[in-house]
Amino acid sequence: NGLTMETVKEAGILRALSSPYVIPLVGIAVQGPSSKGDGEKSNEGGGEGEGEGDETYNKFGYVLLVFPKMECDLQVYITRAIANPEMQLLRPAILKSYMVQLLLALEHCHLRGVTHRSVESSNVLLAPDGGLRLGGFGNARFFVGISSVLASQEPTGITTKKKSVHVPWYMAPEALLDCTVQSTPMDVWGAGLVFTEMFNAGQVLLPGDSQIDQIS
Repeated sequence: NGLTMETVKEAGILRALSSPYVIPLVGIAVQGPSSKGDGEKSNEGGGEGEGEGDETYNKFGYVLLVFPKMECDLQVYITRAIANPEMQLLRPAILKSYMVQLLLALEHCHLRGVTHRSVESSNVLLAPDGGLRLGGFGNARFFVGISSVLASQEPTGITTKKKSVHVPWYMAPEALLDCTVQSTPMDVWGAGLVFTEMFNAGQVLLPGDSQIDQIS
């Protein structure tokens, strides 16, 4: 059918999370098969930032993960801040608020045995009320070795050979080196790079043009 394992995993992870700083999964919409052209057209303008969802299409139809409507993502917000410096959209108080909310979102994920693995400005969403929501859980994975949300021991990590973070600028060394054990430090690394991007008014700290260049 039109449901991929990646969509199933993402939906399962989102169902396991419940935080005001994580994008909630409102529901799952299913549509029957349509023409190839219709499928491509329906994908335009999608994504959490537009309140539409992530779409998986094939000849059997597609499955749509439905999220609340967001104002924009952090990458767009930074672009607006650069274009309108008089508005001071990146003043210290705002940077502090966004970073606190992002770290609280990651803390919630980690306490529930989830590592995001793709923390970048385009996956940090801003709600109409000014709040922050962490989205983009397509690469997220559950930990191996966490038995309870109250577990105090260090996570044993996750074992994966699946696709890693698609933007090399935010990739942690263990992802760049394709290490089989990847865990929460990857998310902390990404959060730090998101902070420097805000602090430096959109200038990425490590702008490699490939994974090899990023390592060097």
